[in-house]
Amino acid sequence: MLAMVPLGWQSHTAYAAEPTTTGTVLTPDPDTLSTDGTDESKWQWDEGEQKYFSLNASLDTGASSMEVPFELSTFGTLQFDWMVSCYAGIYDLTYTLVDSESKTIKTQTRSEEEESYTTTKIDLLPGKYTLKFDYNQAGGSAAGTSQGYVKSLKLVTYVRSRSSCTQQQPI
Repeated sequence: MLAMVPLGWQSHTAYAAEPTTTGTVLTPDPDTLSTDGTDESKWQWDEGEQKYFSLNASLDTGASSMEVPFELSTFGTLQFDWMVSCYAGIYDLTYTLVDSESKTIKTQTRSEEEESYTTTKIDLLPGKYTLKFDYNQAGGSAAGTSQGYVKSLKLVTYVRSRSSCTQQQPI
C-alpha cells in the first residue's frame, strides 16, 4: 500500500546501520591444518586456548602456512587477533589478504617478540577473499615457543534497517 503525502510536504526514508556478525567464526582450509601435530608446514587448532598456532617451532629454518578462504555478500569487516613469539629478526609472522584474482589487498609482517595479541580489522567490499598466515624461520636456533598465533577469526557485516517518516514542514 502506498502512503499518501499531502501536496507540498516532503517524505523521505531513513536508514540506520547496525553491525551484526554473520554466522560463526571463520574456519581455515582443512588442507592447511594438521590434525596430529606432525606436519610442520601447517598450523594446528588448540581447543583449550581457542587459537591456531604454527607447527614449525622446533625447526631452525622453514615455514608453516594457514589459509582462510571466505566470501562476503555485503560490505563487511574482517577481524582477527594475532601474535608472534620469536627472536627479533630471525622469525616472522606475515598475513596476506588477496582477492579472487590473487591481487594483494593488504599484507603485514610482525617480527618482534610480543606479550599480547593485536586485533586487526580490515573493511572489505563484497567478494571472494583468502587470508593467509605464514610463520617463517630464517636461521638461528629453534627454542622455546617460537610460533605464530591467530585467534578470533570472524567477519562482521552491516545490516540496514529501514524506517519511513514524513516531515511536517512544507517544501
